[in-house]
Amino acid sequence: MHRLDRRIRILRGKRNGAFDANQYYLERAFRARAARKLRFYLRRMQPAMLITPRWSEARAFLDDLAVDLALGRPAIECRTLSMAPMVGRSVHESRTWVLRALTEFVGGGYSGPVSQAVDRKGFRLVVETVLRRARTGPRRALLVHQLEHLHVEALEDFVHAFESYVGREGDDRRVNVLFAGTVDVPAFEMRGGVVVLADYSDVEALERLAEHTGPVDKAVLQRAIDVVGGVPAMLERLGKRAEARGGRLSENRDELFRDLGGLTDEVRGALSIVTTEETLAARFEEVAQTGPLPYDPDKDLALVRAGVLQPLYGGLSAQIMVRAPMFAEMALS
Repeated sequence: MHRLDRRIRILRGKRNGAFDANQYYLERAFRARAARKLRFYLRRMQPAMLITPRWSEARAFLDDLAVDLALGRPAIECRTLSMAPMVGRSVHESRTWVLRALTEFVGGGYSGPVSQAVDRKGFRLVVETVLRRARTGPRRALLVHQLEHLHVEALEDFVHAFESYVGREGDDRRVNVLFAGTVDVPAFEMRGGVVVLADYSDVEALERLAEHTGPVDKAVLQRAIDVVGGVPAMLERLGKRAEARGGRLSENRDELFRDLGGLTDEVRGALSIVTTEETLAARFEEVAQTGPLPYDPDKDLALVRAGVLQPLYGGLSAQIMVRAPMFAEMALS
């Protein structure tokens, strides 16, 4: 209920001040911009794809998005569905998981023989049949995330069946799907909106930390951001540690690193893997030392997928930058 109350307060504030005088904040709120784009697509029942870099706290983002869609107009009934339980599962188990979740979401059960969904063609047919059953009732959106854990063949079949459903039902359809994950979902050539889940901008990061600490000196919050940047998982970890101490946020680098705990080891692991390849190591060092550089997909894509580089949001041209100051410090030390 805490999340619902917070979203209601935020939405009321937006409605009471539709023409926000602080346009600078709106322009610099990168994560909020991603949410606005997704609301636009989903309210119009357009398919959407969300690329979720490592440590982006996608589940919390989608939970907030679901509340926003349910409270706004037109109202969209949403459910988040994680594919994390499908790690290492067979294609058959993955298909069964997807079909069960869809059936529960749409309602009514599936009356056909289970064996029909065993092979690729049968699974696609059953998924489309379940989706087409929802011709009445509220508009709905299934927010599927952590797609990287779903068997690739099952994912291809799911996307194909949904595309076929969209093509057949057109604008009259009542069910939509958002596909979110670290995998390159657009490779499946689905028509729709593609959004990258951005890290928090500086102004958003200050606001996020302040939700945990309460009123504190802005310089204290900024010192933490100067270490972890806008990486959501790290800000959340620091904020919860501060909350447990009555709102006191660690103020020096060593304390902040200790508060991050296992996340620090995860970053070291990611950096060690990507920098074992000489070309990637040289590119990361170049970006870390020089600052934002023009995006080079041949060199940068693997580093973006590893979560150590990110696009420079808000710029006029495609540029790439190190995701957090601590990443550069750990790699270059």
